[in-house]
Amino acid sequence: MRPQPLQSLSVDRLINMEFNLTIAKNEDKENVITKLIDVQKALYSKLKKDRGNEYYSSVDKIKSDLIFNLVHYGSYLKMEYRKDDYIAEQTLRQVLMYDPKNPIAHYRLGFLNYKGRNYHLAIVHFQNTLRYHKENPTTPYHLNQQQIYNTTLYLSNSALQIATEAYEELNKMEGDFEQNPVNLELSPLYSMISNQEGQLRNNAFKILTKDSVKYGSIDDCEKIIDARNNDKVILYFSDYEIFVYFRDSHTTLPISRARLLKVFMLQSNKENPLTQNDLSGEVGDVLPNTFTTRIRRLRDNLAGCNIPPVIIRTRPRERELRDTAYYYNHSFPFIIIQRTDQ
Repeated sequence: MRPQPLQSLSVDRLINMEFNLTIAKNEDKENVITKLIDVQKALYSKLKKDRGNEYYSSVDKIKSDLIFNLVHYGSYLKMEYRKDDYIAEQTLRQVLMYDPKNPIAHYRLGFLNYKGRNYHLAIVHFQNTLRYHKENPTTPYHLNQQQIYNTTLYLSNSALQIATEAYEELNKMEGDFEQNPVNLELSPLYSMISNQEGQLRNNAFKILTKDSVKYGSIDDCEKIIDARNNDKVILYFSDYEIFVYFRDSHTTLPISRARLLKVFMLQSNKENPLTQNDLSGEVGDVLPNTFTTRIRRLRDNLAGCNIPPVIIRTRPRERELRDTAYYYNHSFPFIIIQRTDQ
């Protein structure tokens, strides 16, 4: 029997499905994010049209959760272990249906269109990125300074690419008209494009440690990975998969566990362990009864490349002994490598 279309289900049924899928997501079960997003879309659509519904007061929360999931997990909807640019673009367009002024969605769409040589559309998205970042300073989807810098460079290069293409077409024209009436020169355009492309390549990745943030090229990242010969844990958000490297071993992580590990690396230590409440802004709502399950699954993944379980340690939080807390064991230094457009 074929399942009923979600839009044909009652609000009560969809609320129940969302609750169960949210628990499954919090337990870090695989292949539930796409289902959860589909249910949230249907639920938001129904509630938005029915102000008299008893659940209408939840419509903003459902929309917020939906946008969060689309932004943070959208690139991995096809497979939670592997990124897909086509899925990413389609998902980001959905974000703009619910939040047209979302700066990070416009930024990533600009990057994807630039990558696909669709420079006209890239310009639109990069202009919107700068505009909405300025107009919405409190949005959780704001850009950092490096992303603003990159946006300006991508915007400039997109315009230069269009100018270059137009000039090349001009030179191909034949007819009874004055050639090159404004005495344009193509070589400076090529030079500017090349120089700015070099800057973008050299700052394509953010490289984070406990005490530093720097930017580098893909070659710089590969050198870091190739040179691993100590107890550093490397978390690498590559263009297609997420890897963890330790000594001579490596493994892959699904996006949800990679984001969790990143938060522990950057925000926790023995004096500042994290509870589920501390993580909600970074990885979405985390239910108390599923928090330990997520930690266990993450530890199991890390054991796949021989990282000791004590990499994530458990400690009751001072003055809040009811809440179990966890922290990253900094006796194993870390390096996080990710794209600056992420």
